Amino acid sequence: MPLDDAGMVYILILLLLIGGFILAYPITKRLGRLLEEWIVLRKGSLPEQEALARIEGAFGDMQRQIGSLEQRVDLISERQDFTESLLHRRDPALPSSIED
Repeated sequence: MPLDDAGMVYILILLLLIGGFILAYPITKRLGRLLEEWIVLRKGSLPEQEALARIEGAFGDMQRQIGSLEQRVDLISERQDFTESLLHRRDPALPSSIED
């Protein structure tokens, strides 16, 4: 039984790491481009108003994407809680071959 729990924890950690990378990589990539553009703007090589409007628009897009990701994570969390509640309410009268 402890080995089953350890395997489950290992798989969950692995899934969280992979999922975190999938979610964080596009956000950090876009943030890096925005910061580079902001640095160029601070040096004065781009027209300020146009560049500021573009940066503000990009930050708005990024905030919307993060909000969308947050909603998805909340939905996944709700589904996980529901699944766990169903698993904890299993009927003890079921034969062992069905439970496993």
